[in-house]
Amino acid sequence: MSNILRILVMVWLAVAAFADPALADKRVALVVGNSAYRTVPRLANPVNDASDVSAKLKGLGFTVFTGLDLDVAGFDSTLRDFEAALEGADTALFYYAGHGIQADGQNYLLPIDASFADVAGLKRQSVALGDVLGEMQSRAGTVLVFLDACRDNPLSQALQAPGRSAASNRGLARVDISARNTLVVFATGPGKIAADGDARNSPFTTAFLAHAATPGIEVESLMKRVSASVLQATDGQQEPERLSRLTREFYFVPEGGVPPAADKGAPGPVVLLQPKPIGLPPPAEARACKWFGASG
Repeated sequence: MSNILRILVMVWLAVAAFADPALADKRVALVVGNSAYRTVPRLANPVNDASDVSAKLKGLGFTVFTGLDLDVAGFDSTLRDFEAALEGADTALFYYAGHGIQADGQNYLLPIDASFADVAGLKRQSVALGDVLGEMQSRAGTVLVFLDACRDNPLSQALQAPGRSAASNRGLARVDISARNTLVVFATGPGKIAADGDARNSPFTTAFLAHAATPGIEVESLMKRVSASVLQATDGQQEPERLSRLTREFYFVPEGGVPPAADKGAPGPVVLLQPKPIGLPPPAEARACKWFGASG
């Protein structure tokens, strides 16, 4: 009798997993918001953006790792925890709000204490977007990356090669998507301003939060709605850019309107809040990436 009962239980679990995406879809997300930069003017909203996106994604069935105002060591530690949780994930999502910079055709995300004078220093004190993307692609079935990053930074001047104009080093480089089922979305186009916003959230994050929970909208169609909202909110000045090799559909919320439940056996969101420096005057806040009269 015990063998028959065991078989019945296994059959029930298999049927339930097939019928209910909540039992079959493992969703893991890392959300990082860096505002309190120590060597350049700080940004007002990335910490708000990351906090609100984390709450939204948890409600949409993701196990969420959240990093706020991460320094070099904190960023590295948070990434390690996220990557360890990705094993067997159906969907991996990375949402970054803060500063990014390019060098030698590669993109780097800046911790709040980043300070460097050359490319070697940049690589030691930043997070290579390509490395994060590669780890996600090697572990998860579907990879979604959202970069609400200001696409210029005064530190880019330190990386300017002789004979090259400053404009050639502005913004983030185009991402080479090597693996299928990957979507990368930038908050704005190359060389353009990614506004920090005058309210609690940036225009891009505001639009993402407004549309992400819409039932029955596939992610690429959903991002078209996000783009339209950002264009409207910025009077046509900011247009998100997306690069996709998706061959399967992804829905934050399926047609029925019920998102998958988060893994009940996983820990709740991990929030790593780095302490702000004591005794130092805070840099002036910035509402968009406008540095020393230059924009981008």
